[in-house]
Amino acid sequence: MIDGRIAMPKKGKDKEEKKGGDDANDDLAENVSLLVDNLIGNQTLAKQQLTLTRPEAGYYIWRHCIISEPKRQEIAKGGAIPWMFHLVKEEDNQFGNLVGVGCLQFLASSEEVKPLVLGEGPTAGKNLASLIALLGREHDRTRLRVASLLYSLAQQPEVAFRLRDFVPDLLPCLGMTEHKWADTEEMRALITGCLRCLAAVEFIPETTSFRAEDAAVIRDNMVSGGVIPPIVHVLKTGISQGQMEAVGTLALLLEQDGVPAMLMQLDAVPQLVKLCADHHEETRAHAAACLMLLAVEPEYISRIRDAGAIPPLINLLVPPAAPAGATKKKKNKKKAPPLPPAIDLAIQNASGALMHLTYDDKGATLIADADAIPLLVPLLDSKNIITFQNSTGALYNIAMDPSNYEKLVAAKAPKYLQQPLHARWLTVNRNTTEEVEEENDGGGGGMFLTQGDFSGMLPNIA
Repeated sequence: MIDGRIAMPKKGKDKEEKKGGDDANDDLAENVSLLVDNLIGNQTLAKQQLTLTRPEAGYYIWRHCIISEPKRQEIAKGGAIPWMFHLVKEEDNQFGNLVGVGCLQFLASSEEVKPLVLGEGPTAGKNLASLIALLGREHDRTRLRVASLLYSLAQQPEVAFRLRDFVPDLLPCLGMTEHKWADTEEMRALITGCLRCLAAVEFIPETTSFRAEDAAVIRDNMVSGGVIPPIVHVLKTGISQGQMEAVGTLALLLEQDGVPAMLMQLDAVPQLVKLCADHHEETRAHAAACLMLLAVEPEYISRIRDAGAIPPLINLLVPPAAPAGATKKKKNKKKAPPLPPAIDLAIQNASGALMHLTYDDKGATLIADADAIPLLVPLLDSKNIITFQNSTGALYNIAMDPSNYEKLVAAKAPKYLQQPLHARWLTVNRNTTEEVEEENDGGGGGMFLTQGDFSGMLPNIA
């Protein structure tokens, strides 16, 4: 006992002494209702004499939060959540802060309790601010648990939307300093995940007070607020989970003005190429999306191509092999099961990136020589309309070079893609006037996505 109240269990001798402890105290530690009374700390409202400090009561409640879902729901219904935030907000009380955050972390793991954790209106904003303030404290375990709690809460669009006001407070957590501690990498990954949730706010349901037109403004503010350099830092140096969150965030922000130029300046392309072969399906899909969006800019195509992007992008066109025994034919099997979402997205984005890279004649040649044609042709039957369009565009661009005709035929490409140019357009000076011939001899631009081999050969059809 300390000052008439139960001391927290300790290692060694203290733990041995507790084995023969007071049965009444053991009963109190197992009674959620009485523990919540001690957490509130109001003797007038309590059913029994209060004998625990708030941090002590919170500690035992935390133990109950870990046990089961029914316990978490009982604790939430008992009114413990607001008082956990009292512990979170206490200064110079590391144990109380840790206990409060730990309880809230496990309560947020319950899908039924999670919406209740922050509260509503101004209270939610204040509670969120108190959690983020703990990220600046020196207690490592508390900071990691705060990051985990924020990441869990940010899966709710309404909470992710509230994070827009705290971006400057989150960025220092992404490891742009020399200070390292045991769980730095995990915390960086979780905070990066929070920023990714914020970047995806356009998907907030219409039933909330959020206005859809604000989504682009929020992303613009994130970019102007300096999120790109630390996100790229995590992309290059973070653990696997952090890289997955970073590349997902970049894929959402790449359509904002100035972001492609920032990524090229920060030399992010080699790392994006590397992540196209990552062991995480989601990471591969978003890395391909980033390369696809960067390749929209003609001036970046050569840099992406020279970074070695073509082989891993082609590899993404092939779904992973099914486990042994999973490919056995079944009777009355009408159709193959759909691809997992992440794999389908990876194929969609990879085919889009390859389509953009074929805008450049050298890229089209390299892609054709890398045996991409036999992999692109089957995608013309894809149920994903975007994959179909991307594959069609890539094959069309490849077919602009007549030397690829045999490869297209061998891969059984449709006739309209085997030779998209009319035969007379491939014959110099045929069916053209002298005036047109003179214009074409000047090397004017062509009407197709690639013009290198056909400059001066196409008739002027204007």
